[in-house]
Amino acid sequence: MGLNSRKVLKSLIGKRLSQVQRYVFVADYAFYDPETRDQESDGPTEFRTVDGMIFHVVSNTEQMAVEFISGPCPRYGESYVVRDITANAFWPTRTNKSIEHIDALQSLFSPEGSQFAFGSEFFFQDAEPFVIEYLSDEEHQDQMRLTGPYSGPPCRRIAID
Repeated sequence: MGLNSRKVLKSLIGKRLSQVQRYVFVADYAFYDPETRDQESDGPTEFRTVDGMIFHVVSNTEQMAVEFISGPCPRYGESYVVRDITANAFWPTRTNKSIEHIDALQSLFSPEGSQFAFGSEFFFQDAEPFVIEYLSDEEHQDQMRLTGPYSGPPCRRIAID
């Protein structure tokens, strides 16, 4: 995991998320089922914490990884639409809960010591975890999505502390 991503993630321990915005790819948004499209559609994600911190997550397609960047997400072109998804069915149980722990997720095929992670899993006090991950398979081609607890293939977990 890159130094910048690790620094952003470390700064989140103990904080509470207050707002989640997705910059969703319009074609994906139209394709997915309404119950899951806010999480499944490709596009960067911007988070705000209760104390005012802003960070965003983008995919690094070259490395098949996600990167965490301090500050607001830059505006994307006409192929993306901004959606505040804080109040959808997925987020209310995860916002305003203290982030207790974060694991970076790395493929078992990544070389030991690689600085890139395909995702990160956030663990909360009294709430189900969520994962933000980069996927490239038959169903998800070069895209970033949000899901509940990690349920993918075995991977290397790197504790962010």
